Amino acid sequence: MPRGMVRLRIVPTWAHTVDEWTTPAGVRRLAPLGGELAAESLGVRELPGLESSETLVRQLSGQSAFQLNLGRSQAAASTRSVVTPLTLELGVTSRLTLGVTVPIVETRTRFGFALNNDTSSRFNSGVNPALTLASARAQNEALVRQLDAAAQRVQACLANGAATGCSGVAANPSAAQALLASLQGTSRNVGSLYGIDDATPGQSIVPVATSEVQKEIDRLLGVLSTQTAALLGSEFAIAGRPAGAFGPAGAASIAALYAAAGYDSLTESSRIGVGDVEIGAKLLVRDLPADASRGVRVALAGLVRLGTGEPALDSPYGEGTGDGQTDIEGAAIVDALLSRRVAVTVGGRFTVQNGTTESWMRDAAGVRDVFSSTRALVSPGDVVSLAVTPRYRVASHFSIDAHWSLHHQGGGTYTPVPAEGSDVQAPATSPPATTLQRAGLGATYSTVERWRRREARLPVDVVVAHLESLTSSGGPALKTSYTQIQVRLYYPLFGR
Repeated sequence: MPRGMVRLRIVPTWAHTVDEWTTPAGVRRLAPLGGELAAESLGVRELPGLESSETLVRQLSGQSAFQLNLGRSQAAASTRSVVTPLTLELGVTSRLTLGVTVPIVETRTRFGFALNNDTSSRFNSGVNPALTLASARAQNEALVRQLDAAAQRVQACLANGAATGCSGVAANPSAAQALLASLQGTSRNVGSLYGIDDATPGQSIVPVATSEVQKEIDRLLGVLSTQTAALLGSEFAIAGRPAGAFGPAGAASIAALYAAAGYDSLTESSRIGVGDVEIGAKLLVRDLPADASRGVRVALAGLVRLGTGEPALDSPYGEGTGDGQTDIEGAAIVDALLSRRVAVTVGGRFTVQNGTTESWMRDAAGVRDVFSSTRALVSPGDVVSLAVTPRYRVASHFSIDAHWSLHHQGGGTYTPVPAEGSDVQAPATSPPATTLQRAGLGATYSTVERWRRREARLPVDVVVAHLESLTSSGGPALKTSYTQIQVRLYYPLFGR
C-alpha cells in the first residue's frame, strides 16, 4: 500500500452450519449437527443425571437389567454467525503497512428437539406427577406411611414376641427379620423415587403407570402385603401403590432436564460482542510496476491475535465471539500475474496458538461429550493453511475469482475440569488433527490500479465470494458455508 495511504477494510462474513464430520467408532461420516442427542431410546446414556432413577426402579422391581426409556428423540442444531472485521491500516512506507482489526461478532445457535413425535416410539418412563400434583404426592406418602407402620410393628414384635398380635413374628423370627429389611428398603426407595414431601421430592422421571415395570413394582408390593398380613394380621396389609407417570414425557420436560445437567438452552442461544482483536504488519518484499503484464509480487505478514473474545459454554453447539486465547500468525502471499487478464494469488499461513481456552470435553476420537456438563481446558493445536485464488480480469476494473483453501489444525489436548468440590482429575484426551478443504467462486470490482495510473479519482475494492466446505479428514470438522462481502476504502492521508 502506498506511503501515507489509509485503508479501511470492512468484511462482513455470513456463516451457516447444519452438518459436521465426525469419526465415531473409527468410521468417518457427515452427520447433522446435534445428532448426538437423538436416540431411539432416550435414557441414561444421553442424560446421565437419570441414573439414580434407573437404579431405584431396578431395586423396586427386582429387574437388574431394566433400562429407563423416555422414548424416541429427534434432534438437530444449526449455527449462524455474522462476523464483521473492521480493519484500519496505514502505509508507513511504500513497503510497510501496519493495521488493527476489531471484529464485531454476532452468533446464533438454534436447536430443534422432539420426543415421541410418532406412534412407533416405545417408552416406559415419564415425568413424575408428584412434582406438580399434591394428590400424587399424597398417594405416595400414604404408601410410605403403611410401609413404615408395618416395619415399626415388626420391630416391636421382635423386641417383645409375647405382645398381643405378635405370635406370627415370635413363631418365625428369621422371616420377620427378612420382612423388616424389605419393608424398610421399599419405603426408602419409594420415597426416593416417587417423592413424598418437600424434604423428599423424588426423582424427575418415574415409570409410566401402565408400563410393565410399574406393573411389576405393584405386583411385588402385593407380595409384600401378603407377607406382612401373614405375620402381623390383615390390618397391616400394604394397600397403597405409588403414582406412576401419566404418559410419555414431552420435549419441554426433557429440555428442563438438559438445563439441569448444565445446558443453558436446547432451543436458541445468541450473543454479540467484540471478537479477538488483531494487531499486524505487512512487508512488501517484491513489487510489480503498475503497467506490468507479467511478474510476481511477494509480501510477508505477521499478526498477534489477542484473546478478547469469549468461547461459548452455554451449549455444546454454541459459537462464541472468540476463543479467549492469544495466537501468533505468520504469512507469505504471492501474487503471480500471468498475463494482463490472468493472475493467481497463493497464500500460506502458520498460526501458533498459545495458552488455553475452555470448551466442551471431547474424547480421543474428537467426538463432543454432549452427555454430561464436563468442561475442558483446551490447548489448541497449531494451524497451517494454504489458499489459492485464480482471477480472470474481464475488464480493467472487474474480475471473476475462484477460491480454494486447505486448512490443517492439530488436535490439541483436552483436560477435563474437575467438578466443583472435587479434586479427582480425569485423564486428558488428544483428538486427531483435522484437515479441511473449502472452495468457492467470487467476483472483484477494483479501481486501485486505475487510481495508481491516475485514471480514477477514488481507490476502492469490492470483493464478493461464496465458499463451501467440501471434504474433511482426521478429527471433527464443521461443514460450514460462507458468504463474504469485502469492501476496502482508501484515503491518501499524506503523499500520493
